[in-house]
Amino acid sequence: MTQKETTYKLVIIVNDVETTLFVSKNLREVELQRQIHIRSLAPGLAEIREVQE
Repeated sequence: MTQKETTYKLVIIVNDVETTLFVSKNLREVELQRQIHIRSLAPGLAEIREVQE
């Protein structure tokens, strides 16, 4: 039985183009980067996605 590790990606969506901005195994780090993006007033929707490895 193999346990899968979860990795989190911060994805920015601007004009239907997705760009991965940050990747980490620590959800709190990814959430911090998302907050930094939001507070910088940069364009685009920031969302966190889980990736099973």
